[in-house]
Amino acid sequence: MARHISRGALAIAALLLAACGDNGTSPLPIPHLEVSVGSISPAFITTTTSTGNPTVTCKVTFHVVSNGTDKAYLSRGMMRWYMGKDRAIPVDSSPLTGKDLQAFFGSTELPRGSTADAPFEITAGIPFGAVLDLAYVGTKYSRERHTTTRFTCGPESTPAATPPTVGVSLVTPETQILQPGDTILLHLAAASNVGLWRTLAGIAGPCETHKIFNEADAASATRDVKLVLPASCSLNAPITVTGAALDALAVETDVSVPTTRFIVDRRPPTIRAAHDLPGNFGGAGTAEFPRAGGEFFAGESMKLHYTIADNHALRALVWEIQPFGARDSLLFADDSMISSAVDIPMRAEWGSFQMRVFVRDASGNVSPVLESAPGAFVVRPAATLPTTTVIAPVGSTIDGMVYDARSDRLFVMQAGLSRMLVYSAATLALQQTIALGLVPADFDVTEGGDTLFVSSLGYSGELRMFDLTGATPRSQQIPLGLKLGGQMGGVRALANGKVLLEASEFNSTPAWRLLEIDRATLAVRDRSAEGSSALGARSYDRNVVYLTGSDASGATCSRRFDALSDSFGACAAAAPYGRMTTTTSGDAVLVGGSLFDQSFNLLRNIAFPNAAWAWRGQSVISPDGAVVYRGYEHGVVRARASDGAVLDLIPLPYPVERLAISADGSTLFAAQWPAYYNNVPPLRISRISLR
Repeated sequence: MARHISRGALAIAALLLAACGDNGTSPLPIPHLEVSVGSISPAFITTTTSTGNPTVTCKVTFHVVSNGTDKAYLSRGMMRWYMGKDRAIPVDSSPLTGKDLQAFFGSTELPRGSTADAPFEITAGIPFGAVLDLAYVGTKYSRERHTTTRFTCGPESTPAATPPTVGVSLVTPETQILQPGDTILLHLAAASNVGLWRTLAGIAGPCETHKIFNEADAASATRDVKLVLPASCSLNAPITVTGAALDALAVETDVSVPTTRFIVDRRPPTIRAAHDLPGNFGGAGTAEFPRAGGEFFAGESMKLHYTIADNHALRALVWEIQPFGARDSLLFADDSMISSAVDIPMRAEWGSFQMRVFVRDASGNVSPVLESAPGAFVVRPAATLPTTTVIAPVGSTIDGMVYDARSDRLFVMQAGLSRMLVYSAATLALQQTIALGLVPADFDVTEGGDTLFVSSLGYSGELRMFDLTGATPRSQQIPLGLKLGGQMGGVRALANGKVLLEASEFNSTPAWRLLEIDRATLAVRDRSAEGSSALGARSYDRNVVYLTGSDASGATCSRRFDALSDSFGACAAAAPYGRMTTTTSGDAVLVGGSLFDQSFNLLRNIAFPNAAWAWRGQSVISPDGAVVYRGYEHGVVRARASDGAVLDLIPLPYPVERLAISADGSTLFAAQWPAYYNNVPPLRISRISLR
């Protein structure tokens, strides 16, 4: 046992001697680095960020000397940060990798006797101190060694440093009543023997608001500070004035000075108001008070837009209907400014009225009252009639409707899908879907609904005839003798067995032709010598067609074609642009919202509550010429043809574009306006019983 211990001790001794070189070998070379601050900017630089916060920047160059017996390799580093008066413990640290040191010093290898410099630009939110700690190893010496250096960016922390001093007072005269939204004046004075970094002046108590100033290490600062009293300030609570000073060593002094000043609210709120004009879905715009007013229908809502503001807190928006004494309001919870809208339902019993609008704040102060003129608003009645509504097959707009009395069917054209929908007019049950094989421009059916004529929208020059008497429609193209590239327009099937077609032909005069097709023989007759015209409305008895365009001499005009006498009427002054409809016998013609006699003498303009909808909603005149119907945002408007006065609204839950009426005037058909022509939603068709 003793020999074993002795041998072990001898082995250890031998190892120690070998390590010390006692066996004749040289000692290991040792790396040694010394880092120091080579240079630092003579004065730290203070700036302000885009968000208003102060910064301090120092430019420091670190110098490293390799003075060991071996080459040194920088392996890593650490920058320790110190702030405040007591800088014994770092507040944060930033590790530096070998790649970082390679970038800073240019190389991590420092041979014996070499030096290296690393310039740093360091920015912080307050003056600071820092220690750079570099770790390194040698060629054979793998145990890390360290070298450190310290620097300060800003004033040094010394025992002579004392906390900053600060004083603040309310300068606004005692005679001034303080209200939310008013501006008050504070006076601030502060000083520090190590330099001021930031100061603050503000108020507390009924609310808190303040301003902060960057002092850039100044020894002292005095400021006159203007503050706006926020709308959120509580009323009748004493104000406390507050101040603070932060020095360059992050030492802060705060003061609070109670006052006997209170905040009250005697200022009335403000208001601006306007309303959407009737049918604003069509882009009619708004009318602002006091020039407000318009015609509405019972059951509609008027959208009232308002912008209201108060220096403290809004409480209620109030509107009154005079002389009926009706009043309603919208309540708020402590908002100081609101811009919004409210829907006000229109009631039939109001008839003609004046509207008054005002706003009241939480203190009971009332804004000026906005008033329309007396009777500026009118509410017309609404007539709820027996109505059946169905949804058309999806995918396209509704581009035309024709009612045939003998077969009691409604023909509906969907040009986007090149098809015709055939409905039972009594029930709106879909009976048939006809694939047209072309993009249609217009269509008409013969009396009895046996034959359908469809003109082409494209440049194929086609007119197709569909025989509907069998179980399956039979299609036939009618040769027109036109050059390639002809484009078709309106088509009208008349009581004399003829069909009128509006057709164009490139490089020909006139460009638009009026063709007549014999339904029995399909013979084509060119009526263009009597004028190039666009087809308008035909009468319900199919004996009259109205046209617009030009006569044989090229003069622009409107005129009447009589199928029984096969003659054109005299060329009259051109009617305004718009869709045409006419009566049973064709003795009057409606163009948009204007009614003319058969010679196109203006009889009267038909009233309509919204001019912006005139081009959207189609208008039709009843077969007896007594009533004009027009599509509207919420249904169909009826007006008297004798004097043009609006009668009422037939409500529907959608905006109406297309209309058709039965020959006896007992049934009205309406189709929905799509609003958007891309991604067309499912559209509705309605049958309205007028008797």
